[in-house]
Amino acid sequence: MAVLAVLAGGFLAVEPAQAIGGAVIDSADCMQNELRANDDSYSSQVQLPFGVDFYGTSFESLWVNNNGNVTFDGPLNTFTPFRSS
Repeated sequence: MAVLAVLAGGFLAVEPAQAIGGAVIDSADCMQNELRANDDSYSSQVQLPFGVDFYGTSFESLWVNNNGNVTFDGPLNTFTPFRSS
């Protein structure tokens, strides 16, 4: 399962001081979804407005998991999804 780390503690909403290279989008569309407080749960599937190339595989949607990551193949409700060495 493809996993991309976001923030360990969840999401942080901040006002962008300045868009750098067009990376920050000031749009109400970016505020449409909310992941309510929960334990080991995830959002519904979120359609992206563009494709994301993640290590050679293109994805058009993702899930936001409340344990600090997003996944592309499906939701992830496990706090430690992989064995640590």
